[in-house]
Amino acid sequence: MKNFYFKFLFALIAPLSMNAQSQDTLVDVGGYKMHFNIIKGEGTPILFEAGGGNDASVWNGILEKIHTVTGTTLITYDRSGIGTSELNPQLKNDADFGIENGIKELETGLSKLGYDKDIILVSHSYGGLYNLLYTRKHPEKVKSIVLIDATPIDFWNEELLTMRDMNVDSQYYSKRYR
Repeated sequence: MKNFYFKFLFALIAPLSMNAQSQDTLVDVGGYKMHFNIIKGEGTPILFEAGGGNDASVWNGILEKIHTVTGTTLITYDRSGIGTSELNPQLKNDADFGIENGIKELETGLSKLGYDKDIILVSHSYGGLYNLLYTRKHPEKVKSIVLIDATPIDFWNEELLTMRDMNVDSQYYSKRYR
């Protein structure tokens, strides 16, 4: 009987102490490496896209809970030059840096990891622009998209840029971030 109680107690406590298997990896996407974190599961994987200036760690507080509920594969990553991802050394001009290039890098990374089929996208803020473009390029792959306080496509219009330029002291930024 004592053995039964031990097994019963172990069956109750063991799941509480087990963490989902996480794969923390750097993926070569063309001469530089991007950081991906994957919690393995079943079903359609969910890719989490961080907002501007954030790395993948912004999602860390909720991933375990989501994995517990869904049981699916969860993927986060750091865009090129953010977090622990290396900056693409081939990008030289301001025009080279942008969402279209970021999508190419993401596509390469997901393909190398074997996640280039069906996917669910979750994004926050600026990351919404990435997910909307990815969805436009791959409507057959994207099964669902969740936009959390996402930046709309037409956010940076002429009126907003003019307003920003009238109210932002660019000297402050050039001095502070040298």
